[in-house]
This record gives sequence, C-alpha cells and structure tokens, in this order.
Amino acid sequence: MTTELLTHFKDTSTVASSVGASLVDHDPLAIFIPLRIVERMTGKKRSSIYEAISRGDFPAPVQHGEMRASGRVSRAMWVRSEIQAWIAAKIAAPRSTH
Repeated sequence: MTTELLTHFKDTSTVASSVGASLVDHDPLAIFIPLRIVERMTGKKRSSIYEAISRGDFPAPVQHGEMRASGRVSRAMWVRSEIQAWIAAKIAAPRSTH
C-alpha cells in the first residue's frame, strides 16, 4: 500500500473513533465491515439501517461471501469509506437550534 492510502485509512479511522466507535477489535484497514460494526459506528440498529437504505438515506451493503442454496449471498458487508462519508455528512449538516 502506498503511504497516501495508509494515511487515508488512518485519517478515516479517526473520524469513526471520534463519533464513539470502538474499532479496536476490528482491522482498521478493512475495506468491508459487518453490520455490527456499522451499528457501533452510527449508533443505529439493524432495522433503522435497513429502513434508511430503503429510503435511499444510507449506503447499501455489498454482497460478500459464497452463494447459498437459496440464491442469496451469505453475508452483507458495508464499504467502510461509504459509512465514514455518511457520518461526516451528518456531522457537517446544518443543525437545528431548538
């Protein structure tokens, strides 16, 4: 990996940590992250995440893993940078003063 790429991942990990995510038990260089990490990074629960995805207000997961007999992929994973960008947008958004 280039130094620029490593710096990018270190910087985006800091953003995630600054909003209360504890990623110590997960590889900070991982590109794909599971639902449990997305929940911790965002403070949202599974149902809220999937509702927001259906409204187009949250990044959709990518299908990751082997195909099951049912035709579904075994695991949904999120792209870490997309979740971090969503968090950054929420932080940067205008806030109500009431």
